[in-house]
Amino acid sequence: MRIAVIASGPSALLFQGKEDVAIGVNGAGSLLRADDIFVSMFKGAHLRSWFQEIPNSCALVLRPHSAIHCHRMYPDKTLRHALLDFENEYKNSYPEQVKRIETARGFETFVSKEFDDARDILDCIPSPVEPHMIVRRIHNRKVLATNLEELNPLGTSTGTALQIARLLGAKEIFMYGADFSAATTGHTRHRYYKEFPEYEIGATMDHHLRDINWLVLELIKIGVSIYSHSPTNIKGVRQI
Repeated sequence: MRIAVIASGPSALLFQGKEDVAIGVNGAGSLLRADDIFVSMFKGAHLRSWFQEIPNSCALVLRPHSAIHCHRMYPDKTLRHALLDFENEYKNSYPEQVKRIETARGFETFVSKEFDDARDILDCIPSPVEPHMIVRRIHNRKVLATNLEELNPLGTSTGTALQIARLLGAKEIFMYGADFSAATTGHTRHRYYKEFPEYEIGATMDHHLRDINWLVLELIKIGVSIYSHSPTNIKGVRQI
């Protein structure tokens, strides 16, 4: 199977949908086609402008923190409101686990921690309707994921997307917009395939590159070929 993994670098625009499946990461969601897969490990994904641009027919893979805000994942209004009521109670009980970020609607908050003070809570959150999925827990062990319920995203949503591609049976992975080129701060807005609000500009850190290098080399060891449509700092990837 040939799977595309699309991040937000300039070469994301080279994606033409020739692969069997595409997995879009964060701001690349608007480039997806019907029945592709969108992935974000950012716990406040529902607050980003790009979250509204994902085609309705795409499968969503999110952390529970943002999934409970999505009517596509939890269409039962009573259940969704109960989950949101729980979140508000949690925010009030553990204010140190709440992060405040800027959005188009002003500053909003989300739970930024792993519900560390009540680990069993994540097991109580029901799975979303199909085909959507939640990554219920993350860990820091350097092992390839065997399922999506619990994994190590290796610092970035792109790391999660690569592992999903492997779980789907990818023999070839074609990366678009995954330059992993530098820390993205300030003037580096044009490292993206389109303009994003200043407050949505992310950062690629050294440890992100180290972790993604480990993951790619592990995938290559088990026979997965990985290609990039742009120059990239990821080791072992063949540039097209």
